[in-house]
Amino acid sequence: MSDPIRSLVHLHGFCSSPKGTKATFLRERFLELGFDLVTPDLNQPSFFHLTITRQVETVQAAVTPLDRPLVLMGSSMGALVALHYAERWGGVDRLVLFAPALDLLAGLEAQLGDEFLQRWKTSGSALFQHFGSGRLEPLSFELIPDLAHYPTTHLSRPTPTLILQGLRDELCPPEGAIRYAEHRPYVKLVLLDTDHYMNDQLDRTYEEIRRFLDL
Repeated sequence: MSDPIRSLVHLHGFCSSPKGTKATFLRERFLELGFDLVTPDLNQPSFFHLTITRQVETVQAAVTPLDRPLVLMGSSMGALVALHYAERWGGVDRLVLFAPALDLLAGLEAQLGDEFLQRWKTSGSALFQHFGSGRLEPLSFELIPDLAHYPTTHLSRPTPTLILQGLRDELCPPEGAIRYAEHRPYVKLVLLDTDHYMNDQLDRTYEEIRRFLDL
């Protein structure tokens, strides 16, 4: 049996912040269990300069002083960051992934379209609705070439992982999570009748996490 969990970290998703609905809900619930949920702001040094590389570096700085065993949770893009941090640096006892953006580059290409991407590349930046700030924010095209360095097909570190995935998720379709879990026996996949944001399933997700973490 592994040692009791000492630290919990949640990584927010794209165009979000540590004050998002899921992070706020989890922070309140885990506080009842005596955990001070760590929720680093991944928009560093600013949303404009957002890349996976910089987010992984932000996570490294945030978790280095924390007690182990450590649980790393992530939502959508934050789940992709969590996976790559755990693969590269280790030291993560368990992973909890909400609607993981396992093929974020393909997802953005499909959602934004070729015309938008070409304008983004040509101008060097594009505006996105940022749910954390509540306004349109510019984002550098640097994110796209950086994403090419973060595929998930080769990830092999056998960190016990819980994936919570909505069956009605149009942003990160469930097929990706199903494929990822299929040949990784250390991954537990829970499919929920919900969308990408899971706001109607927060209590259920919390109970699944508690069971997975033996809390």
